[in-house]
Amino acid sequence: MASLQYINSKLSDAIYILTIHEGDGRTRLAKVLPKLKFLSPSNVPDELKDDAEWILETVKRGVGRVFRGLPPTGKLTGIQNSTASEVIQKILKIQERIDQIIESETSK
Repeated sequence: MASLQYINSKLSDAIYILTIHEGDGRTRLAKVLPKLKFLSPSNVPDELKDDAEWILETVKRGVGRVFRGLPPTGKLTGIQNSTASEVIQKILKIQERIDQIIESETSK
């Protein structure tokens, strides 16, 4: 498993991109894909594996089979903006839980 600090750092970068960059949710997800690639279930705590897997599967479905590598901005055609919002919420949930774990380990 990757270090929680590393995961937290990547999630912070992803959240920044998802909340600050221009465009709709799909456009921002296209820009954040490199930050999410590490989010495999083997890299997150057990309690977050389902959310991590859902995020990756949803984004992969959005990208589809049309593009190799990263899709062009605005081309996540297989995903709706409401689904993109749900992806963002799950990323925030994972980051919040990782923050709690890091804080509890630090205070020991």
